[in-house]
Amino acid sequence: PQDRREFAETFRQIKRLTGIGADEPNRFFRWSCAGPTEVEHRASVTGFARENLVNVGYASVDDILGWPFSREEMLRFYPPSFAAGKICLFAPTWHYARIFPYGTDDLQVFNKFFNFAAGEGIRVILRMHDRMRFDASYLAALEALTRKHDNVLIKYKNESRDSMLDMMVADFAVSNYSSLLTYYYATGRPSVH
Repeated sequence: PQDRREFAETFRQIKRLTGIGADEPNRFFRWSCAGPTEVEHRASVTGFARENLVNVGYASVDDILGWPFSREEMLRFYPPSFAAGKICLFAPTWHYARIFPYGTDDLQVFNKFFNFAAGEGIRVILRMHDRMRFDASYLAALEALTRKHDNVLIKYKNESRDSMLDMMVADFAVSNYSSLLTYYYATGRPSVH
C-alpha cells in the first residue's frame, strides 16, 4: 500500500539528509504527486506532511489523449494471439527483490492470475521493473512460469523502456500501485488495485 511501514527507509533518509522528517513541514523536501488522488494517498497512507506534497499533475496526459495509432497498428508489436481478446496490463511495483510484501508467494499469485486470465480468454502483458532489482533464481522461476502460459508476454523496464504502447493497447490494468497507473488513469479504462 506504500504506507509508512513500507516507506520507513525513505523517511529515515529524508531526515538524515535534511535534518527534518518528511512527516512534518520540511522546507528542504518536496514530493511530486501526479494529481489530487496521489496527494491524498501520500498524506493519509504514506504519511508525508501535506506541506511537502506538490501536485504537478499528469505530464503525459496530452500524449495519451492524443494517441495517433489504432489498435490494429499497435497489435503488430505483440504476439498474434493478442488480437483475439482482451488485453490486461499487469504492472506490479517492486518490493525489495520481489513483488508482493509481507511473505506473499509471488509465483503462486502470478500463476493463479495467469490461469484465471487464460480461462477468460485474456492476454497479459506482465510489465516488470528492471531485472537488476530481482535475484537470478527469482527471475528464472518467473520466466519459467510465464513460458507455461501462452497468454503472457513478460517485459522488463531496462529492456523495454517505453511502456506507452503497452498502456494504450491494454483494455484494463492490474497493479499493486505501480506509478504506471497514474498515467494509465488518463486512458479512462478500468484499473484494478
